[in-house]
Amino acid sequence: MWYIYKYLLPGFGEESSVELPSNMHICDVNHQDGKLYMWACVDTSSPIKMRKIMVIGTGWEIENPGQLQFLRTVHMPNGCICHVIAVHDDPSPDGPQNTLNVPDNDHVLELNTETGNAKDVA
Repeated sequence: MWYIYKYLLPGFGEESSVELPSNMHICDVNHQDGKLYMWACVDTSSPIKMRKIMVIGTGWEIENPGQLQFLRTVHMPNGCICHVIAVHDDPSPDGPQNTLNVPDNDHVLELNTETGNAKDVA
């Protein structure tokens, strides 16, 4: 079954592991009540995978950029700017091969709940 779930993300300057179904699509990353969350459309029948998520600030040093996937920049109510990044275990210099499905703001995804595939429709 497919559901939209909300996940609490790590605090500013932290990295944490989040349990996510392997078949999922990120809907949004934003703040709610001063905390950082990620909403994702998930297939609850797919296996759970640990995903590392980190939150950094502008001007911070980035180690191993080939292992990072930018998810979203969030402007917090307290004025902080948070850059939310997925950290992948793939050391490829061409970037991570096992990326999370993240639509940009100008695209609409149509999700086929039978196959778990999403296609761009906008």
